[in-house]
Amino acid sequence: MSAIFDRTTILGAARFFQNCVRNGDIDGALSSFHDDAVYVSQPGNFVKGKTEIRKALEFLCAMRPDLQAQRKRAV
Repeated sequence: MSAIFDRTTILGAARFFQNCVRNGDIDGALSSFHDDAVYVSQPGNFVKGKTEIRKALEFLCAMRPDLQAQRKRAV
């Protein structure tokens, strides 16, 4: 990954995650989460822990969507 992201900021962390997903980098995207994190793929649908988050990210990264970060609410 050639871009440098300041992951100590919310914007930098979001851009890093977006870049990983766009490029199909599952390990990079997964590095955005703590071991006991909860990943909300859509309202009411969530998984907990890196093992389950990896499964969700494998599906997401396979699509290589052009994600756009928008903060509508914090969880």
